[in-house]
Amino acid sequence: MMSSSNDCVLIIGAGLGGLALAQGLKKAGISFRVFERDISADFRPQGYRVRINLFGGAALKETLDDRLFDLFEKTCAEMRPGMTGMNAINATVTRTGDDPASRLGKPPGAGPGAGPGAGPGAGPGGKPPGNGPFYGPYTADRKTFRNLLLLGLENHIEFGKSFERYEIESENRITAYFRDGTRATGRLLVGADGIRSAVRRQGVPELELVDTTGRVIYGKTPITQELNNIFPAEAMQNITAMKDERPVTLFLEPVRWKTNVEKESEGKLSNTADYIYWVLGGRKEFFGVDDDDLYKMTGRDAVAHSLALTKDWDPKIRALFELQSQEQASVLRLSATGPNVRSWEPSSVVTFLGDAIHPMPPTGGAGANTALRDASSLFKAIKKGVSKESIEEYENELRMYAGEAIVASFHGGKGLFNLPAYEDCKILE
Repeated sequence: MMSSSNDCVLIIGAGLGGLALAQGLKKAGISFRVFERDISADFRPQGYRVRINLFGGAALKETLDDRLFDLFEKTCAEMRPGMTGMNAINATVTRTGDDPASRLGKPPGAGPGAGPGAGPGAGPGGKPPGNGPFYGPYTADRKTFRNLLLLGLENHIEFGKSFERYEIESENRITAYFRDGTRATGRLLVGADGIRSAVRRQGVPELELVDTTGRVIYGKTPITQELNNIFPAEAMQNITAMKDERPVTLFLEPVRWKTNVEKESEGKLSNTADYIYWVLGGRKEFFGVDDDDLYKMTGRDAVAHSLALTKDWDPKIRALFELQSQEQASVLRLSATGPNVRSWEPSSVVTFLGDAIHPMPPTGGAGANTALRDASSLFKAIKKGVSKESIEEYENELRMYAGEAIVASFHGGKGLFNLPAYEDCKILE
């Protein structure tokens, strides 16, 4: 059995949103614990690059202490504005211009190229948060970023803790039960455990999830001299989207560091070699694999399928797949909830953040940013005092900006992969 104080905040899940909330609580001196089902921080690959827009930047400024926020800025990769479009069959440039991360005052996801991790620069709603100063946009490596958010939390986090259920003891007391037979009691339980959230399944079982029909392969290709000699130079500058007529679309961005991460962090964070982050995807009917087989795919299978999907593409472009890191290749079905985020009865002892409550396709670049915004908003609510009223206020605000982010994601999905509207998607649960 674990010992937890009755005023402790229990955070289920150590993703970006859960850790950002934890950092805020640590900064404010509020008792908390984080429980993560993975057995260690590096148990599995932690993803690729993530674009932090102005809302995400503002949220991090709110939750991180000054020293950690300064380190975050110093350990981000280069931020290169601009957007390139290319024809995947013959590797010709079809458009150049700005990218959504550099736009202010336009609708969410506006224009071509609103893609995974891009996102409107001002965040959902197209307006910068507050009156400034503004922080971002930033290009961060997800693994480096997550490891940074773990700094200083060593005594507050437990790995290998798979959440099973919770029991509400009173209006200010809740107990979380884990599959290993342990339990923890606190003042507030936060479900930050991702799209398959066990906390959400118990607390809001009626939340509707749909299959967007999008299927993608995520990949990472080291930037080497061999790649530089083959891959189109026009696609090595900034965000690039390549399409064929189906469309099967390749969305990519080079990730290059401007500083020595290990040196800046005094050895607390590791350096990562420069690479190209990419996503290859399309609608299920063009992806060429049944879902049962999709979920069984190994990294080697994903590499082979990326080459099969692009067999008619220009050989210079296919070099990206031929030279990719096999252990970094993964596949994903794109699921989402609706733009009108369903209301539920607020509780004084349990709430949610991130994909646990508002999953969205990555095609608007808003998922991570919305989770960080959740963390900041919930942090403010907790500081005011945990009550049914403060949690309800947080959740009502969440529904508004998360709904806008979901709209942006579906808009981007239409532009990149010709995904259907939410209303035309099949319900998953």
